[in-house]
Amino acid sequence: AAAPPPQGAPQKRASYNKTASIRAQVEFYFSEKNLLRDAFMREQIAASADGCVALPTIRGFARVARMGLDDAELAEALRESTVLELSADRSTVRLRQS
Repeated sequence: AAAPPPQGAPQKRASYNKTASIRAQVEFYFSEKNLLRDAFMREQIAASADGCVALPTIRGFARVARMGLDDAELAEALRESTVLELSADRSTVRLRQS
């Protein structure tokens, strides 16, 4: 029989939802909490008349880059966000307009 994991060893997650993880990370980038300290993200949003940020820019952020997504995969992950909205051509993302 296999020995139990050593005390304090990291436990495997019961399930990992990559899409939800990506969506949560990008939603965080646009959050007020992050924007208070993230000058680069504020600049990216301000550079666009409609507050959009290009998906390749988002993919360049370390946590998203490690996921190895292309633009289509990133757009698909963001499609169901209630916080963000994709442009019609799925090339940019911004905070959902209310």
